[in-house]
Amino acid sequence: MLRITHIVNPFVATEGSEMQRVQPITFETMRRAKALAADVAQVNLVAALFEADRTALPEGFTATAELNRSLADVCAGSKRKLPLLADILERAVHFQDTDYIVYTNVDIALMPGFYRMVAHYAGKGYDAFA
Repeated sequence: MLRITHIVNPFVATEGSEMQRVQPITFETMRRAKALAADVAQVNLVAALFEADRTALPEGFTATAELNRSLADVCAGSKRKLPLLADILERAVHFQDTDYIVYTNVDIALMPGFYRMVAHYAGKGYDAFA
């Protein structure tokens, strides 16, 4: 069976913000899409977080090793603690054996058939697709 690791970077959103409203919707769409693909793929929902964001770990997701650097660490003058995409993807690669890694932002809700479509294109032999 196809093994898909879908990694996201949840964070503690500001009270009353759009992201506070949107993140739970995104996570629910991921759980539902996973359930609908159970016959074609083993989907692992994974979260890469900073220590300060541990409370944002969604139900049904597994945390990777903590993120330990941000844009502020590598970009002079930046004060924003944004994760580096390379670090998030590295957590997915080393998390467990997988056939495909999916990364999306936490404000991207999935269509119900998302993982089924990933399995479809994987079955056609594509190494990567967007």
